[in-house]
Amino acid sequence: TGATYVAMNKQTAKRIGLDYKIQGTKSTTETASGYTDIYLVKLKEVKVGDIVLHDVDAAVHDDDFPSVILLGNSFLARVNMAREGMLLQIKNK
Repeated sequence: TGATYVAMNKQTAKRIGLDYKIQGTKSTTETASGYTDIYLVKLKEVKVGDIVLHDVDAAVHDDDFPSVILLGNSFLARVNMAREGMLLQIKNK
């Protein structure tokens, strides 16, 4: 994705019970659409298929972007990735 952190919008954070304004640190980031306010948080657990990682850095965008959760480098750097044609496989290290 090019994202530094796992990224989600405020609705997703609220849906998963993350009180990002209390637990997070307010910051600003630059996206393709310009600058936006974010809150930097630590996720206790991120699960993708059979992969479970703990204490993953994330950014909650205080708006409607991104519309889906983005797996940023705070997650991807902790797994092995292999590309086969159009398929990208991620596995535990």
